[in-house]
Amino acid sequence: MNKQFMTTVAAGSIELGLIPFNLFVPTKRGRLVLFCRAGFPVTEKHMFILRNNDRSIYISGDDYESYIGYASKRIREIIDDRRIRVDDKAGIVHGIARRAIKKVLEKPQSKESIGEAREVVDVFLDLIRLSPEAAGHLLALSSLNPYEFSHSINVCTFCLLLGERLLGSDVETLQQVGIGGLLHDVGKTQIDPMIIFKQGKLTDEEYQEVRRHSVLGAEIATKHGLPDIVVEICRSHHERLDGSGYPDGLKGTDLGRAARIAAIADVYDALTSE
Repeated sequence: MNKQFMTTVAAGSIELGLIPFNLFVPTKRGRLVLFCRAGFPVTEKHMFILRNNDRSIYISGDDYESYIGYASKRIREIIDDRRIRVDDKAGIVHGIARRAIKKVLEKPQSKESIGEAREVVDVFLDLIRLSPEAAGHLLALSSLNPYEFSHSINVCTFCLLLGERLLGSDVETLQQVGIGGLLHDVGKTQIDPMIIFKQGKLTDEEYQEVRRHSVLGAEIATKHGLPDIVVEICRSHHERLDGSGYPDGLKGTDLGRAARIAAIADVYDALTSE
């Protein structure tokens, strides 16, 4: 088996019972061999080997989504497990976030996809609070992924980091700011993709169409009954303190703190990403 097409996974993320993916381990010569087949149970013998050997565990790239779905069911245990490295935890959380964002982008009107996004933010906050260095790992992983996924994850991460400094330790408020960061561009799902992904300069008409995403995003958030802070971030993350932003031209203290945090996170990531 060629390592080039394989991904390492954390041993601590594997538990007893059936697994929906193939697991591979390297031999002493570095060649990968099948350790446990998809659809078969991980046994006590497997677990003993995993716990008492220093070898990495691999899955194929084709099995990555199955692995993320498997790990997401016990993500809280994984985050709390001190045997699992922070970068491995961040990798799993990042994969779960990508999956949630993909669902939101494909079905923004779905209650299930919005609910999954909310759960992702709770996991983000738990991980960052337990292991502050995890934020750096999440941002580093985002640089390897398509912009539409990485930008939402980055803005969420920056919103949580800024929110902790500026809004205090109110978990509920931080969660809402994080959800707003993750969903801030959800309104773009309602804009013609030919405009959103256009290479080169937009026409004036196309630019005005893109600007509608903030209002459309707020409408989606309102429809799902999301908190006012989330609606505010979706609508106002392009507002500016001098009144030059859109859609409402809010100025100074008319612009809420959550929207200011999201605006900073959004611009900073746009300036520092490809």
